[in-house]
Amino acid sequence: MAGPEDHRLPGRGQLRAARADLRLPPDRLELLATLLRRGHAATIPPAPAASVRRCRSLRVYPLEETSRYLMRELDRNPLPRSCAIVGAGRLGTALAAAFRATGLDVEGPLGRGTPPHADAVLLCVPDGEIAAAAAAVPPGPLVGHCSGATGLDVLAPHEAFGLHPLMTVPAEGAPPFAGAGCAVAGSTPRAEAFARDLAQRLGMRATTVADEDRAAYHAAASIASNFLVTLEGAAERLAATAGVERGLLAPLVRAAVENWARLGAQHALTGPIARGDETTVARQRAAVAERTPDLLPLFDALADATRALVLVA
Repeated sequence: MAGPEDHRLPGRGQLRAARADLRLPPDRLELLATLLRRGHAATIPPAPAASVRRCRSLRVYPLEETSRYLMRELDRNPLPRSCAIVGAGRLGTALAAAFRATGLDVEGPLGRGTPPHADAVLLCVPDGEIAAAAAAVPPGPLVGHCSGATGLDVLAPHEAFGLHPLMTVPAEGAPPFAGAGCAVAGSTPRAEAFARDLAQRLGMRATTVADEDRAAYHAAASIASNFLVTLEGAAERLAATAGVERGLLAPLVRAAVENWARLGAQHALTGPIARGDETTVARQRAAVAERTPDLLPLFDALADATRALVLVA
């Protein structure tokens, strides 16, 4: 196996070759990739010295001996085959239905305090209630939460994982999990591999976010989503004073977001500040002060931030 210092991500061709040569099914290959990627090789007992040569490639090992070794290690810690969802709110209900549709054995969504009988438990409860909900789970199953801002320490002493879909969950209809980002974490390689498996089942793009980065990550998500809705609400109010309805602004919003996603903020920026037209900006400010004066501090803060973005560009 690669040493702890060998943290390079195996390439796709390397993983395909490993699957063929070692006869690993996809879920076990993903677990192996996670072990290599996260530098957890040191947690696996070393294979017999005669069967390993130092190299970054899996293919140069004696395949028959290595295959038996890897299969034995993965068999000791198989991924859970069932998952209980605790919490019957929007997210818990949506995840239970989505996971069940992939063929995963799903229990719930369960009410808080209902004993789960699954290999893993995913807590879909408010952040402030995670610790109490985790404490109510008997020892044995993996225990995870769906909080974006919370670390794994609140789940101790369980083997813990985190799964935070980077997607809004509407009151009606199925959320579009496929293609969305997903922050994952695990207190063990197996726990993180299970979180990645859950994300991949729904077609989400998993990325590891460390505990110390969770608050910043979640703040960025709030700015990108929650604050954007607040901003559009302000635009809607001001437009209404001119007889312009929300639906006429929506295509502009979609185009701006798509340009940002494709080009980045500096190159997607348009409008009077980007053109250096401060005369128009002054007229806009006067209109805001007259018609929606409570929005003037927001307008000024956004105008200053936009000027700063222009200087960076």
